[in-house]
Amino acid sequence: MPQKRRKRQRRGESTVPGDRLRAERPDHVWAFDFQFDGTDDGRAVKLLYVVDEFTREALAMEAERRIDGDRVLDVLDRIVSERGTHPELVRCDNGPEMTSAALRDWCRFSQAGAAFIEPGSPCGEPVR
Repeated sequence: MPQKRRKRQRRGESTVPGDRLRAERPDHVWAFDFQFDGTDDGRAVKLLYVVDEFTREALAMEAERRIDGDRVLDVLDRIVSERGTHPELVRCDNGPEMTSAALRDWCRFSQAGAAFIEPGSPCGEPVR
């Protein structure tokens, strides 16, 4: 039986901060992301999910053949009009629909920050 290897000690500082941005109250951090699926005829379906990170409430679930940055903003505007409040931060990865100028303008207009998640990183850093 092979001997168990000792875990190597890390040296230096981590490139990923240890403090993860955590939602502290409802409407503090809204996160959104996409998933992809396919229909029986082989065509792709894009799914948009928006979640309040504190309450884990699903704020929106949209399924379309194509969802671009403008459609994302329409969904966010609808959520804001239904709830009557904006989030303090919007967390998303750095896909093209999520880093668009339109989303940055929406965050600036609604006075919400954006926390973009770099690929391979478990946490988001607020960008104001």
